[in-house]
Amino acid sequence: MRTPYTCETDITVNLSPHGTYFIFEVISATPVHVYLATDYHIYRFEFEIGRNNNETLILKSDWPDLAIIMARRDTPGILDSAEPRSFWVSWHSGLIAIGKGTTVNQDVLLARWDSTEIDIITSIGLRSSLIEDSGYAEWTFEK
Repeated sequence: MRTPYTCETDITVNLSPHGTYFIFEVISATPVHVYLATDYHIYRFEFEIGRNNNETLILKSDWPDLAIIMARRDTPGILDSAEPRSFWVSWHSGLIAIGKGTTVNQDVLLARWDSTEIDIITSIGLRSSLIEDSGYAEWTFEK
């Protein structure tokens, strides 16, 4: 079931016990954040999509404050305020990745190997950046 969500705060999506990927669409004029969490809803990794005026994709790590930038890539125009953009995130065997589209492991934008707790992701957090007068992100995903 595909369900649109418009949010001004976090949405948490609980995953199946053996899940290794998550596919979603988002419409947003401002950066959006996708968090990967472990058993206790502790955010271990964060993808920030559309940072620096919609120019950059960043992967951050280091609970509790997600302060370490693990990887970054220039991605001009990655988000759109009117058109849905599809993405996937995956985690398996120490590799964390994000890509465009709805086919996992195709059109990879950013990938990084990390051995710390990457295979026990149990939930995804979604958040839009709260910038005055910018509206909120609309998320669509299978639940």
